[in-house]
Amino acid sequence: MNNLIQKFGEPITVKRAPAGLQLAFSGPFVDGNLVALQVNGIAIAPIAFAIDSATTLAALAQAIAAMPGVESAGVGPVSPGGVIVIQIPRSVAITGVKVTGGASQPASTLTGGFIDGVWVPASPISFTTLAVAQPKSLLWQMQDQILTAEGIRTKALIKFLTPVPLLTAGESQGRVADIITWRGVDYQVQQTTPWDQGPVAHYEAFAAKVEQESP
Repeated sequence: MNNLIQKFGEPITVKRAPAGLQLAFSGPFVDGNLVALQVNGIAIAPIAFAIDSATTLAALAQAIAAMPGVESAGVGPVSPGGVIVIQIPRSVAITGVKVTGGASQPASTLTGGFIDGVWVPASPISFTTLAVAQPKSLLWQMQDQILTAEGIRTKALIKFLTPVPLLTAGESQGRVADIITWRGVDYQVQQTTPWDQGPVAHYEAFAAKVEQESP
């Protein structure tokens, strides 16, 4: 199936609002950099540049994940310098992020957490992938379904076959659904299913056209 997606797929843009706190850097780490920060006022052991920027970023994520109160921390989609997506309760704060040493020091940005006592939502990210779209004409049995979420009424369901998973809303994780832009139209992911049977591994996502309600 992945070969068919590569052959017949069209590019789609996916906008995703990461759940949890997002720590982004403005550029790559360089030799000599030392990264320090605190989780609820407790300092991590400073992370020194090692091998390359990606390895250093992964080591920083691992150090954050090991701190009390942090559910998980991992490297997210690539930004100019990389992003760490951190799952933490809202009562946990990350502060004092500082990069020193080396010929240059990337700046850091924190979103999706308490910043100086104010909750700041995570910045959305966008990425492009290929998908085979099956329009509503192939899903006639679902044409009349209307779903309501977050004040946006949606209809016109389309199934997208993709090589990567797309995310639905998850209240318990504080996650909102991915928005797919296909042929200039936005669709909100309502349901997604993995198909991992060997060489035909792919993901199927039902998405509904986003229609802003009239004022």
